[in-house]
Amino acid sequence: MTTNKTSVHKLWAVIFTGLVSVLFQTSAIAWDGFSPYREDEKPKAFSNQVFAEPGWDAAYEVLTIKTKDGFSIHYNEAENGEAVLVGAKNNVLASAKGLGKPMWGVCVVEGDFNQDGKPDFALMMGNGGNGMAADFGQWVFYLSCPTGYKPAILDTDTIDLDDLIELGNDGCLRILHTSLVDVPSGVTVSGGRQLYFYIYRLLRVKGTDFEEDRVADPRFPKIVAYMRWSQQQNHKETKLLSAAQKVELLKDHPIKIRQGADALRADP
Repeated sequence: MTTNKTSVHKLWAVIFTGLVSVLFQTSAIAWDGFSPYREDEKPKAFSNQVFAEPGWDAAYEVLTIKTKDGFSIHYNEAENGEAVLVGAKNNVLASAKGLGKPMWGVCVVEGDFNQDGKPDFALMMGNGGNGMAADFGQWVFYLSCPTGYKPAILDTDTIDLDDLIELGNDGCLRILHTSLVDVPSGVTVSGGRQLYFYIYRLLRVKGTDFEEDRVADPRFPKIVAYMRWSQQQNHKETKLLSAAQKVELLKDHPIKIRQGADALRADP
């Protein structure tokens, strides 16, 4: 009897391990297998410096990351999820609130994002857990301006340092933004399969504002179909939607950026 119980426990352990493995594989597939670029198409990374320090506590509630120029970014979950940019003289330059709890991939990127000759900063925070939402995250940009710095918060359904890219030879930063959305009304899926779409857009920084860039790469915005639990990679523009349906899908899922006063709200 003891032997049978032990065998059953071992069987359940194997099943549980397999399920966990599938969840993490699905999470990886969601980004690695479903991106707008094939491996041989990936654009050049934007020229910047990346700083990451394990300067947070065990509960991921507080963190501090410093750059080599004396700037630093401090995050405190207890203070309404606030991230503050601090200057070399320990002076507060800009603040953003209402951020999610960082779970992984936290770092600070420094570069001249708006091409004004001054350093700009971006805090990258992975907020997701397991499954389809595993790669969700937030970019917090601190953009230089004549009066100092202005914050901007950009939510994206997949986040990675590879989101910051260069296209062509203009030296401008482009930000690859991702939305994972449901099938729009009027679209039928055979066999009752769970179908979703990744919407990929390119953003460009203009001063302290952002605008969608549809010129640098005419393939964008790009919509890629994602069949849940599928092991097949896909980087191609979907043919499951008509041109009109694609226009409607983009309209129904705009990019949301919190800037200025909106970036300082504790409960967005």
